[in-house]
Amino acid sequence: PGGLGMGDAGASSKTSASKNSASKNSGTLFLVGIVVVLAAVIMGPRLLRGGGSHETPAAFVNASGARVTLDAALLASRESGKPVLAYATASWCGPCQHFKATTLADAEVTEFITRNFEAAYVDVDEDPKGAQSLRVTSVPTLVVFANGEERGRVSGALDSQQFLRFTRAALGR
Repeated sequence: PGGLGMGDAGASSKTSASKNSASKNSGTLFLVGIVVVLAAVIMGPRLLRGGGSHETPAAFVNASGARVTLDAALLASRESGKPVLAYATASWCGPCQHFKATTLADAEVTEFITRNFEAAYVDVDEDPKGAQSLRVTSVPTLVVFANGEERGRVSGALDSQQFLRFTRAALGR
């Protein structure tokens, strides 16, 4: 009888340990589930709007509303004589999105770009050849070309005044 009681206690102890383990696993799964639901609620609308990326800045869009490609800007530059301002970006790049939403959305910056440049929008994922021809190694990157020669390059998000200083220097002003 004493041996039977010990066996029951051991079995009871094992059952209790299994229940504790199952309870811990259930708790962990519950927390993971909550995190997934919260992430879906927070990120879902952004993903549905295109990965949270801001729309293409006005200076980098043609009259029909399409992004101006590097090839199109280079061709327009030959005809107009204006230098090319190429903006290399990516939809997944946080600093790129911030730069688009702030500096490139600034009315003074937009007006300066359209008055002085043929602007090109190069999404490094959608146009890897364009990014390669610009020798882009990080995003965001701005490159200024005049008469086929690179006149300026900067990587990183700039505020409006930094942007204007950079582009004026690239223009020799």
